[in-house]
Amino acid sequence: MLTVGLGGGVAAAATPPNPTVSLDQLRRDLTMADELIRATSSDATAFERALRTPALRSELEQTLNRPLPDDTLRAMASHARAEADYWTSYRAGIEKVIGAEYPGAEGRRAPGRRPPAPGIEPVVNPAALPPPQPFEQGIDMPVQDRWRILDALGRNENPLDPYNTNTLKADKPIFGDDWFLNVAAIADTLYEPSRVPTGVLPTYTARPGEKNTFGKYGRMALLETDIVTLSLIKGDTAFKPPDLEIRFTPAFNYNYTTVGEIGVLNVNPGRGRVRSDEFLGLQEAFLDYHLRNVSEYFDFDSVRVGIQPFNADFRGFLFQDNQLGVRLFGDRDANRWQYNLAYFQRLEKDTNSGLNDLGEMVRQDGIFVANLFRQDFPVTGFTSQIVDLFNYNREGDQFYYDKNGFLVRPAQIGDDRGYDYNVNYIGYNGDGHFGRLNLTVSTYWEFGHQSHNQFGAPKNDGAQISGYFAAAEPSIDFDWARIRLSGLYASGAS
Repeated sequence: MLTVGLGGGVAAAATPPNPTVSLDQLRRDLTMADELIRATSSDATAFERALRTPALRSELEQTLNRPLPDDTLRAMASHARAEADYWTSYRAGIEKVIGAEYPGAEGRRAPGRRPPAPGIEPVVNPAALPPPQPFEQGIDMPVQDRWRILDALGRNENPLDPYNTNTLKADKPIFGDDWFLNVAAIADTLYEPSRVPTGVLPTYTARPGEKNTFGKYGRMALLETDIVTLSLIKGDTAFKPPDLEIRFTPAFNYNYTTVGEIGVLNVNPGRGRVRSDEFLGLQEAFLDYHLRNVSEYFDFDSVRVGIQPFNADFRGFLFQDNQLGVRLFGDRDANRWQYNLAYFQRLEKDTNSGLNDLGEMVRQDGIFVANLFRQDFPVTGFTSQIVDLFNYNREGDQFYYDKNGFLVRPAQIGDDRGYDYNVNYIGYNGDGHFGRLNLTVSTYWEFGHQSHNQFGAPKNDGAQISGYFAAAEPSIDFDWARIRLSGLYASGAS
């Protein structure tokens, strides 16, 4: 234990015992004085030995992270001795008040013991100036790396242990004073057997000669997704946003599927009723840069560029995905106000895994979104949000087939012609509680225009889009039980 980081402040703050305080408090002060005497004496001995022992000097320099020439070691040893002498006198002053035989009878000297040495007289005036310092002017004392105090005491770190202090989960800097590395890994396994009727296609079937409307029952899906997230973070993020963050999240997926009919897993019936596929995607790859702090509460503005997660509302009704974009975000009024301004250019998804497919061209599908959160509105404990999202699409002249050969765009409905569209979504969302009643609510109005109406005449000027959506989930808790009601309404469009 090195106490030199305290400088002369401990001696200044430690005043002799006041005889008007309780006996229990004086006994606690006595215990504290004993501990400080041992610690400061040990420090002084260590510094004096380091003057003669190069190995010990090297160990201290590594622990304190600075060179220790002879003059510095002598000053540190002298300072530690002075503090030890002061706490020894302080202890003697306490013994004079409560008795030198502590622990024992109060106010009496144990038989056969010598009277205690004169100590510091008790200070009656609590507003009195502190005792003089051992040095008139303090010196620049080295301070241990606070991140590695336990390491200096001999504890070894296990890089595979996520439950204790670990450099790989950003508990300690990876380099410098405030550069941290956070490594996270997820293994997600899904096994899903089911008995679902599968329709028989009009042109072929897995069992020729049968005339059933539905084919053989039975489906099975096995999916294994392994995700690794690597984050390099600059800044002390205990109470404020990071100054800089670089995140990279690759994901690997293996999927194995069987069905009872052909033509379900692949448009080619020759591919059979079993499919095995694997894919490596990139779910996150962004740079997050802290622009500025705007208040003493670390209200801030930051910008994030790259493939990043984003959720437009509390439940992800409107838009929730990992897409390529740029996002300006921050908060105000001690985090009571939060905002997002973002633009995303959507990436194509792999057919069977659902992961981002960077091997395909970026889609001609863009999203502008702005939302604003207000905490404790309209009542304390409830957060309100307004959102405006604009989606424009210019894929009307494209025909896109997935990796199993099925046509994805345009949708196979109506006259099968593609269309461009512009749609705006304006909504209100709320989440929180009104007293004991929990409530999540979401409402949206969509309006816009599409270039072609698939249900109209072959030649038309498109159609207007107008629709409504509302969802609510009230609930109330009774001890360990929650009663919940969920409802959703979508108007559709004519």
